[in-house]
Amino acid sequence: MKLSIFHHSIALIALYNALHCAPDMPFVITIHDNVNTIYQSGDCKNAHWKDATTDQCECCLINNHNLSNSTKKADDIIKICTDKEKLCTDKSLSTLKSQKKLPKNASSQQLIDALYDDVILRPMVFDTKQLNSDGSFTEQSLPKFLAQAYKEQKLRDPNFSKEACIKAKSLGTQGGYNTLQLFRVTSTCTNGQAALYIIKEARDGIGEATNLKLVENLPGMKDIIAPKVKNGFSSIAIPFAYFAYPDKQAAHYIAAMPSAKGKALNDIIDQFRKNQSEQNKETLNRAFQILGKETANFHKLFSKPVKGKILGLTLAHGDFHLFNLFFDEIDGHFTFIDNETMARSAQNRVSPSVDITKLFFMPFSSDDTYQQFRDLIKNIDLKVWHDIAIKNFALGYASAYPQNQQKQVLEELKKILNDPFEIKWVHFNGNQLTQIRKKYINPIFDELIKNATPKKK
Repeated sequence: MKLSIFHHSIALIALYNALHCAPDMPFVITIHDNVNTIYQSGDCKNAHWKDATTDQCECCLINNHNLSNSTKKADDIIKICTDKEKLCTDKSLSTLKSQKKLPKNASSQQLIDALYDDVILRPMVFDTKQLNSDGSFTEQSLPKFLAQAYKEQKLRDPNFSKEACIKAKSLGTQGGYNTLQLFRVTSTCTNGQAALYIIKEARDGIGEATNLKLVENLPGMKDIIAPKVKNGFSSIAIPFAYFAYPDKQAAHYIAAMPSAKGKALNDIIDQFRKNQSEQNKETLNRAFQILGKETANFHKLFSKPVKGKILGLTLAHGDFHLFNLFFDEIDGHFTFIDNETMARSAQNRVSPSVDITKLFFMPFSSDDTYQQFRDLIKNIDLKVWHDIAIKNFALGYASAYPQNQQKQVLEELKKILNDPFEIKWVHFNGNQLTQIRKKYINPIFDELIKNATPKKK
């Protein structure tokens, strides 16, 4: 898998000039797991395609379909790519039909429709009068945009078929610094049953879209992408559509994805912090034990062996903290969100410590910027906290391995939590961490390791 991004200057200018807006609008597609950003028709000739002849043809077809804003007839689009741009031939068109499992006599429109599924970032033109002054949506305009996307066949989910059955609730910027706008969308368009979605604009929209597509294409990932649930594994929230739209000042990039089931783990912790009842404690115990098992299975799925260790190098979430983990108490299952950071270790695997240290040490950050992490465990006795979080996570993590490996897994987890670590832009008090390890973390692991040691006969 290779990420190829071409940097050119022209982007759908003719289309947007007609509407008095001319920001550069890239067109991001994936063909044979190659993610490419297309700025002009000539970019389709890029030599990095895996199958140059056929892939250039597919790029040309969907690029021209996109440039026409779905208004040109499919036969005319094919004529442009065969006669004018000369990137398609009868042979490459036949090959594309075969690759998309279409019959040989499939119409031009059927071929174009099948190819458009390979588009990642789908540009749209939307009435700027419906937007806020900064180009963001309102709770009234977002349903209009989604219904328009469905009408233009850039969204296929019938839950977006009519504006009247779509409701949007602004969540402000709860996603943090990198989130520019965030909405929870409820649709009752299908049999009146409510379906929940998240619509998000990220600060680096193009980067996030390409990164998440790389993550989605990793072998083994498709089986755990939400709403799919694989027993013993977390689900991974990945957008099913990305859009670009211009206002008069800039281009905006948004993602649409299913809403993660359940509650964010930080909310469940906050519930316990406010009411430290046995019932709330048991809920947290269960959550951390399930999180441990599902995290271990996720790490194992993408693991590469390291000599002498059970925990190999793996794909890390990369931003694995209490606000990015959603727990479905009914089904006993986690969904991981904000997964674009997985792309950092997609090519070069890393230690699972990248995730584990962030999960457990962020509440002890010394930075004012991360006060919300410290507030989560404020007024919770630290022995109680570590008995809930560390102990149950470790038990769950080890349980994903055969019994004869569990002792070593626990020893490796203990070492991870004792080794020096670095989290970018986050600072810690070294003396405080030493005391936490000495008083709470190490005694827990010593007990777990002792219990996992086979008894002598």
